[in-house]
Amino acid sequence: MAREFIYLVPEIIVLATALGVLVLDLVLGAKRKPLILALASVAGLLAAAGFTANLMGQRAIVMADMFVIDSFGLVLKVVILVGAALSVLLAVGFLERPKSHPGEYDFLIVASTLGMMVMTGSNNLLLAFLGIQLTSIPLYILAGFKRNDSKSSEAALKYFLLGVLTAALMLYGMSLLYGLTGTLNLTTIAARLGGIKTNDPVLFLGMVFIIAGFSFKIAAVPFHFWAPDVYEGSPTCVTAFISAVPKIAGFAVLLRLVYTAFPALTPQWTGLMALMAVLTMVTGNIMAIPQKDIKRMLAFSGIAHVGYALIALAVPGQNAMGALVFYLLAYSAMTAGAFTIVVAVGRVSHEHQITSFAGLGTRAPVLAAAMTVFLLSMLGFPLTAGFTGKFLVFSAAIEKHYVWLALIGVINSVISLYYYFGVVRQMYLTPARATTKMQVSGLVWLLIAIALTVTFALGIYPEPVINLTRHLVVLFARF
Repeated sequence: MAREFIYLVPEIIVLATALGVLVLDLVLGAKRKPLILALASVAGLLAAAGFTANLMGQRAIVMADMFVIDSFGLVLKVVILVGAALSVLLAVGFLERPKSHPGEYDFLIVASTLGMMVMTGSNNLLLAFLGIQLTSIPLYILAGFKRNDSKSSEAALKYFLLGVLTAALMLYGMSLLYGLTGTLNLTTIAARLGGIKTNDPVLFLGMVFIIAGFSFKIAAVPFHFWAPDVYEGSPTCVTAFISAVPKIAGFAVLLRLVYTAFPALTPQWTGLMALMAVLTMVTGNIMAIPQKDIKRMLAFSGIAHVGYALIALAVPGQNAMGALVFYLLAYSAMTAGAFTIVVAVGRVSHEHQITSFAGLGTRAPVLAAAMTVFLLSMLGFPLTAGFTGKFLVFSAAIEKHYVWLALIGVINSVISLYYYFGVVRQMYLTPARATTKMQVSGLVWLLIAIALTVTFALGIYPEPVINLTRHLVVLFARF
């Protein structure tokens, strides 16, 4: 029992941080409350990240075989915790406004992060479901955090309704699988599926419904409808959080599901993933082209990137799993950086149209250059994280003789050039609406610098991280 407690210390720290933020919110005065609460939240999240890193190399399964401790989950937890900490810092400026409720905001971010940590280590479908709900419910509230904004309220309502629908699908799929195997434990499911005909339509239906529930979390087609409206209507700091961090947890639990519970159904789920990858890439890139709102454009761009990542799930193998983890790290860095710049521009222009970036190359040349780097990385330009990530994913597909799937990915990357260049054209080739220099806070510059460092590091010298990701999947726990 004492040993299990040690493995759960990161989750306990995050829970204590969430509760501590609420207590601090009650006792602190209004002056500098957003900054103090943000620093307290960040301290707790980074402490949990440090303790998680200290567990690296450990392999165990705790909580009655429901929760897995392995290097794969631990590394992704660290990324999730650091991403959440940066998201808290990004929101400080937004929370300094009157009636912004910083205590509630930071509590919801930390609580959602706890849910993602649970998802990442789940070895039981019921625990994974609880983790998804703990992640999602705070996000529904955060999406509607601008209470007097009709778009924010609409975003929260759509997010909630679609979340309820996919939760129902997931529960139905779990009930079918439980009826066939008599368990919700992933490793036990794999063992018992050996005695069941894998062409059983009920088994396939149960698997499809469960995957559908997890696909909602990563905004994969056809469960992507919530993303554009939620990205547009949510406060931009919330959008930055939703766009990257929950997707890491979603892919982690999806990968653990198919590799741990469904090895006997590999032909079925790989075909399903390949179909989802194609539909997601094409839908995201085509729908991004006509967008005028930068947040909606980045929402559809994010959907397309989910499609690229799904290629790695459609071609099982060690290299593909490593490519998926690397791609998630690259996507998180470049997306977080792009949305940080959107936050900075939005605080000046008070809108999120692509045209609000007009003349940014003149008004804030460093900011414009950073945005160009992030967009080029999303495109897959050499020497950036996006290029290395796409190269690894497409190479894994070619290695498994899925040349057609890699080719579709390359074609979609070329299509994305059109709408990414539209933003660059506004920044450098369109006259600015105002001639005054933009003022950007030091905190925003810090976050941009971190994102740029990761984006270039993963593009120029990716070998250590590539080796790490491949080593992680070797240590992927199968108890």
